[in-house]
Amino acid sequence: MSKFLVLSVLIGLFCQVTIGLLTEDDLDDTDRHCIKKLNYDTKVILDSFDKDNFIVGNPEVYKFVECGWKRDKLVSDEGSFNIDNIKKMIEFLLETKMNIKNPDKRNALSGDSLNHCKDIKGDHVGEKIVNMFNCLLKYVMEHLED
Repeated sequence: MSKFLVLSVLIGLFCQVTIGLLTEDDLDDTDRHCIKKLNYDTKVILDSFDKDNFIVGNPEVYKFVECGWKRDKLVSDEGSFNIDNIKKMIEFLLETKMNIKNPDKRNALSGDSLNHCKDIKGDHVGEKIVNMFNCLLKYVMEHLED
């Protein structure tokens, strides 16, 4: 799980959202890099999730996700989302973690979720990322059975 920051977070949440648990085992190399770079306590990041998403309003979480998304090229240094990379990540997760083998269904769900969340805003890059993450996760979880 070293390609994308979101990969580990979404995997953790996709697989554990129903029980609301994240552990240090859910953190990948990017997560650890950003925790170390920002000199954060791992518990701060693990506790930054409720059962469904990132908790909004925590400046430490905003800095953490910005660090990871930039490092994994999901967002540019200027704060623009790399939609192609995010779409690939979602499709990968749907196939490997949610066992959706139909490529048309993966493509449709990833595209639909990104289209649904395309106008996400935030006062700064970190908040925008958290809002995008929460929107994508909610959309995907609500439409898995469609």
